Amino acid sequence: MVHYNPFDEEVQRGDTYEVYRRLRDEAPCYHIDEFDAWALSRFHDIWEASQDTEHYTATLGTTSSHVLTKVQPVTPMLNLMDPPDHTKLRKEIRSFFMPARARQLEPWIRELAVGCLDAKRDAGELDVVDDFAAQVATKAACEVNGFPKEDGTCSPTSCVASSRARRAWTG
Repeated sequence: MVHYNPFDEEVQRGDTYEVYRRLRDEAPCYHIDEFDAWALSRFHDIWEASQDTEHYTATLGTTSSHVLTKVQPVTPMLNLMDPPDHTKLRKEIRSFFMPARARQLEPWIRELAVGCLDAKRDAGELDVVDDFAAQVATKAACEVNGFPKEDGTCSPTSCVASSRARRAWTG
């Protein structure tokens, strides 16, 4: 019988493909006794649950740290909202993700990406997540939301927005 705990060493650092293959094959809807919670492992089941806002909610979190241990606070953001709040916010920001707007941002984001790469050139190595993707995404998010890109800084362990940006997001 398969045993699953998202915090087990095997899940965190082991062969996760094998762990989730076994879950899908042997227990696609698995009860995690330690947390009195259920884990879904098949795409279709996850998709259906994510669409069923009558029985499930994203407002309590969507990650193990949110839902199981409750050690990570739930920050108000689009992917942690249910309708009608999700629908309203999505409508308000939709224009930023349309092709015409993306084309307008491309030169600036390309310059930002090159700057991140150049900053690591002398080091001779680059962590693609910490040194590149997180930096570009956080600074671009600040720019799109009207904050100076300098307000979005990332360290190897976390991305943080300045207190000025946090106050504006949370009211």
